[in-house]
Amino acid sequence: MIITEYKLKFSGKVRDVYESTDSTKLILCATDRVSAFDKILNAEIPGKGKYLTALSAFWSIWAESEGYDTAYCCCNVDTIPLINPYGKLDDPEFNTKELAGRCTKMEKLKMFPIECIVRGRMYGSLWTAYQQGQYVFCGETLPRGLKKGDELEPIFTPTTKAPQGQHDENITFDEFANILCAEGHSADTAETVRELCINLYKDAYQYVAQRGLILMDTKFELGVDRYGTIRFGDELLTPDSSRYMYETKDVSGRKKFKSMDKQIIRDFIAEQKTLGIEHPELTPEIIEATARAYAALIERLTRCTL
Repeated sequence: MIITEYKLKFSGKVRDVYESTDSTKLILCATDRVSAFDKILNAEIPGKGKYLTALSAFWSIWAESEGYDTAYCCCNVDTIPLINPYGKLDDPEFNTKELAGRCTKMEKLKMFPIECIVRGRMYGSLWTAYQQGQYVFCGETLPRGLKKGDELEPIFTPTTKAPQGQHDENITFDEFANILCAEGHSADTAETVRELCINLYKDAYQYVAQRGLILMDTKFELGVDRYGTIRFGDELLTPDSSRYMYETKDVSGRKKFKSMDKQIIRDFIAEQKTLGIEHPELTPEIIEATARAYAALIERLTRCTL
């Protein structure tokens, strides 16, 4: 489809991003593409783009109601009540059958070249490093004796933004601060960003807990608007950028965690690689399970269905 009023800025792993002719707005169009371990997979999750668009909009509006600044303007989803007060995306090019429910209009920000990850549970790469005896992670010292899934006082663990296909690198807070200073930001900007990210994570964690789930960790991306205000941009608290899990037990009664996010795909790929399959293709069962998990997450968090 040719977009006439907006120019394609770039195609990311799962989104196509268009910029307005006056360079003040962006429109993010979420596809059904799926990525894992910094690679775009040769598979799609049916409806994934709509799930990401709806949930990111829900969380953006919720965050605004809690006093946080986001770049969110509106989207073309009309099934979640909290979206209504912000109006609906009315640009005709983005309301076609192909793009319905997939597009979000955002204020254009000058983005920080860092991914801001907050972790409140011992999981993912944090747990992997911890098992290997690394008790300092991104400059944060961890207590001994923790188990997989244990709750932490949330920690801020930033990474670089590597080019597509390359791996992001963990950095310390001081390195994060130096990068922002090199970009021309004030010395206290890094501390403000860390505080905003940890506070929003904590607030979202409590909300998610009320829905019977655990927000294990999440990735935020932030930038400054034309007035210098720090705001959350890109997607917010989606199952692509966050780990949503619930606690259960195995047959022996031991505690385990079940995923309602992209971890389903990560676990499948990791398992196949242990079997010597370096480039596994997603099976129909994994694709269906992931789509089902995303849909269930939407319903659990918003009390609405798409």
